[in-house]
Amino acid sequence: MKSKILVIEDDEAIHELIELFLSELDVEIYPVFNGRDGILKYQEFMKKGEKIDLVITSYNLPDLKGIEVTRRILNINENAIIIAFTATLDSEISEEFSKAGAKIALSKADGFPALKETVKRILNGIKKEI
Repeated sequence: MKSKILVIEDDEAIHELIELFLSELDVEIYPVFNGRDGILKYQEFMKKGEKIDLVITSYNLPDLKGIEVTRRILNINENAIIIAFTATLDSEISEEFSKAGAKIALSKADGFPALKETVKRILNGIKKEI
């Protein structure tokens, strides 16, 4: 069964690159372009009894900061696994994501291969738990 990944990112080109780099993993990607839609999409899955295995969020979204999105999703499901993948990452923002409950914060400067490896490790860990 494919793992479900919700990607909350306002840049369509970044969505395309994430899909490209994660395409060889057994995943379904659900793209949304702002924080509110990301939270609503997460809630929709929960209401249908379906699980989102992983959320990837950016920091700078047009309506909410990724940190607030992280907090709100974790209020819906305290077991949600969230990765921050953002161009705007310094030690302060990384610490804020950590305090909000994100599993890890990666800079887009780390590259898409680093994101892929992180996603792969997390999803393999989830599969081992089942």
